[in-house]
Amino acid sequence: MFKVIGLIALLMIGTLVGLVMFPPPSSEFQDSPLAKHSVKPQLVAQLNGIPNAASLLWLPKQQHWLIGTLAPQTVLVTGSAKLAYLNPQLTEARLEELPASGDIADLVLLDDHLVGISSDARLLYFELAEQSWKFVDKRKWLRDGLHHKTAGLIWDPQAQLLYTCEREGLKRCYRGNRDGQQQQSFELSRTGQQDQLSQYQLGSMTLHQGSWFVLSSRYSSLLEIEPQSGEVLQVIALEQADTAQAIASDGEQLWLLSVIRQQPEAVKLATIPLP
Repeated sequence: MFKVIGLIALLMIGTLVGLVMFPPPSSEFQDSPLAKHSVKPQLVAQLNGIPNAASLLWLPKQQHWLIGTLAPQTVLVTGSAKLAYLNPQLTEARLEELPASGDIADLVLLDDHLVGISSDARLLYFELAEQSWKFVDKRKWLRDGLHHKTAGLIWDPQAQLLYTCEREGLKRCYRGNRDGQQQQSFELSRTGQQDQLSQYQLGSMTLHQGSWFVLSSRYSSLLEIEPQSGEVLQVIALEQADTAQAIASDGEQLWLLSVIRQQPEAVKLATIPLP
């Protein structure tokens, strides 16, 4: 009898130790402190051979996806960023270098121009020539100095404004016109939860069906933001174990670009079912 009780106790202790040392996979996406909802992205495609993937953009006229990469950097040399042109079936990618463009943290479509933003808040302009985007201009947006690197860019066609935010710190964001002239700065806020909000790293952003969403890779979460006040309306955790890298909208669905852990040149594309 005592042997049975002892065996049961050992099994229970072993189970508890196992849960502590090897938590279930779901624990990987349950650490978003402000999230009230969680959703599981629905995998659509996986592609290999796209290193340093950083941004995702849907091109409605061409009806295909575009992935932007960061420029590889070494101690002596800074390489060129690249654009990956995905085929409609999402099975292949054609990569082209963007000489002289520098780093690209995010991309938007502004009329017939492709506009990117660098981590030091420079706007990068591209024109389409023979089915490829060519770098044509670079403009300094924020002239008052940054506290942290910028990440994420959206173009609001109704307000005729560009938006970007600093990645870290107080979550300072900026509005500017189409020519890269700064209009206003403001800070994101969350009533009664400002300290927790400061823990979120801001990254890729997009407008989806009239709402402004920002991706936080650190917590694999989406922040929905009211653009006029800067109020964070809700935080949604993404139930996935890969590195959430970028978000984009095709007008109908919200999409996620993620990088597979331990495979930095392998990316996944998934749709996000919003609650």
